[in-house]
Amino acid sequence: MNMVSEDIKDMLVSDSALGLIFKTNLFIAQEPSYSASSNLPVDVTTIFDTGGYKDELCLDGYRLNKPSVQIRVRNILFPVAMALAEQIKDFLYTQQQSIWNGTLYTFIVCVNGPYLLDFDENDNCRVVMNFDFIRTNIN
Repeated sequence: MNMVSEDIKDMLVSDSALGLIFKTNLFIAQEPSYSASSNLPVDVTTIFDTGGYKDELCLDGYRLNKPSVQIRVRNILFPVAMALAEQIKDFLYTQQQSIWNGTLYTFIVCVNGPYLLDFDENDNCRVVMNFDFIRTNIN
């Protein structure tokens, strides 16, 4: 199985309404720095793998994997960051019982957020939310 962040990235990119493009305004594990002199975007979304819970073995031989992620949305404007975070949350709920990269996602839940984490050194707001998943390899 992929890291859950890889599958979540593919899910988010698949919905054009979110406007997220990998390595342009969507990143995994490392939020790009922003400065006025850089060509990097201010408004970015970053997915962080955050561990999760121990796997469960089922009687039918399947292994249920229970990872978790944090999704962080950075934007100049707080209302815009919150709106995108809500859109992401709503979209991910529609992905329950879907297959991504040979993995069946049976359970997706936002356990907290979106909420304001902080403002970065350039006074851009960062909104976060945390998700738990249950998934199994179907290959």
